[in-house]
Amino acid sequence: MRGSPGTPPPDPLGGPRAALIVATMSHDDQALRRLRAPGRDAAALAETLADPDIGGFAVTSVTDRPMWEIRLAVQDFLHDRGTRDLVLVYLSCHGLLDEYRRLYFAATDTRKDRLAATAVEAAWLMDLMEHCRARRQILILDACFSGAFAHRAKAGGTALDLEHRLLGPGRGRVVLTASTATEYSFEGRPGAAAGTTGSVFTTALVDGLRTGAADLDGDGLISVDEAYHFAFDQVQASGSPQTPQRWLYGAEGHIVLARSPAGPRTGTAPPQSPVRRPGRRRAAFSLAAAGAVAVATVIAWSVTGLPGTAPTPTPSATPNPYNTRDHTIRWELLPEAPPVTGHVKYTIDFTRSATGWTTGRAGIGTVSRSADGLTVHPTQNKQIFILPVPGPPPGTRAEHMSSVVRFNSGQGAWGLWCRGSERAGGARYRFVMSHTGSVAIFAGGGYDDTTQWWALKGIDLDRPIALRASCMDVSESGPVRLEFAVNGRTVLTHRPRTLIGPGYSGLEAWAFLDVAGPTADVTFTSLEITGS
Repeated sequence: MRGSPGTPPPDPLGGPRAALIVATMSHDDQALRRLRAPGRDAAALAETLADPDIGGFAVTSVTDRPMWEIRLAVQDFLHDRGTRDLVLVYLSCHGLLDEYRRLYFAATDTRKDRLAATAVEAAWLMDLMEHCRARRQILILDACFSGAFAHRAKAGGTALDLEHRLLGPGRGRVVLTASTATEYSFEGRPGAAAGTTGSVFTTALVDGLRTGAADLDGDGLISVDEAYHFAFDQVQASGSPQTPQRWLYGAEGHIVLARSPAGPRTGTAPPQSPVRRPGRRRAAFSLAAAGAVAVATVIAWSVTGLPGTAPTPTPSATPNPYNTRDHTIRWELLPEAPPVTGHVKYTIDFTRSATGWTTGRAGIGTVSRSADGLTVHPTQNKQIFILPVPGPPPGTRAEHMSSVVRFNSGQGAWGLWCRGSERAGGARYRFVMSHTGSVAIFAGGGYDDTTQWWALKGIDLDRPIALRASCMDVSESGPVRLEFAVNGRTVLTHRPRTLIGPGYSGLEAWAFLDVAGPTADVTFTSLEITGS
């Protein structure tokens, strides 16, 4: 059984569509001035997204609530999503930085001098979205950063650096940012009101969706990218002192935000944007020392992954399947994995038997066998559930482990390991895949000798996945070469600094550290070890 080798043609509005709209206008802390725009903008966006002729979203709204209610609403919203879901999270509020320059979003009970205890941390929000199973995700952040710096923080000349705070290195994403005039000066003291009472960017975004004017190519559908271009030009045409931004991070795939209520245009050329300025610089901006800005950010990604640094991938033919900037791999561009040669040292069909395999370990997780195979379910907080192969190690210079795995539900990772040695402190070579479709190779007993995580595009986690892990000695005294193949194609290679062997082989499943929600539940249907 093999997983889908490619991505099927997208169904524009296919799969469940859900939106969470969070807006905070008033605050108990007098240091945080009431914002005028969030309530109006949130209501308009919610109405537009919920319209079955436009967005078709199931919308949940949370307005002027304390921190714990916002956090619970976000977690409830992202919990237990399916891979085909499209989820959209919108926040309109104050954005704040503490003295350590950590970014927070304000709630009604937020205290500016106690942000860690009373505000919603951006890193927490991004972590939840990182581990949400939905492969199509949109985050729209319309936050006033005029009072972003806590009273002890020194702002002078430093930037909010939203790109790195809200992206992380592990996803294919599109980031759009807009700045607006606001009611505060940079130091957070009340100043003269400037500009419109509403968010120019969100107003333009909603207008483009409601009228269909954001359908720039006239196909009857409005993508995230089209919505950005329309809003950018409308903001520029309004004369507002702000410049929307866009960053691209390997965000392939066409995320459709809405239908155009005007329908597709036929027999006419796509409309031109009103003030498109070719060659205009659209780089990320910084806060000027005496300036005051509000920022609206849109983040969209279609394939999820986990953070990490780039390995040295095996050279491949053009086009290169490896995007080292955003850590993504195009599965369909990968070469076929070389055939395995040697003698079969161990084989088992878990749908028929699990003779010699463990059935559970108290406090770590459970293992059960059925006609579906060997199902492993670890406990929370990164408890690694290791299952060694019964019997002696292969005792060869090259071991190739092949297994077919079905991902059932939850959050975590699973895979194969070889050359496990208790004498080396439990060190082993590990080949793992996560619930987001990301892959990695780890060597040794820690996490410093690794390829880190790469987001694998073109893999359907709703179908069984064929994994193959190879541990090979290059020469009698030389280093080990590790290869990881998924559905018949080599996805990662690694030359580890940590040399181990010989040793045992096995299976594993584990949960991520402090990630809320159910842990991974996976079923191994077969395992074969070939040695040479």
